[in-house]
Amino acid sequence: MFAGLTAGLSGALLGFKLLRFNRNQTIVCGILTGALSGYFFTQAFLSSHLAVLKKNLAQQPLDQQQQQTDSSWSSDG
Repeated sequence: MFAGLTAGLSGALLGFKLLRFNRNQTIVCGILTGALSGYFFTQAFLSSHLAVLKKNLAQQPLDQQQQQTDSSWSSDG
């Protein structure tokens, strides 16, 4: 949320100062910049969290299999 808000504010400021936008163009520029920035940050965090989840799910059967192997070794001895 703060990434989108910060990007929108800085986009509006740059549009007003450097590109000499009028008031309405500056507002639209800030809203669009903030919305797009928030969307892309959300997508990036979502994909990174999904990658971690997939890694953990792929590792889970290996952990269970190793626990079964360890328990079979301890019951033999």
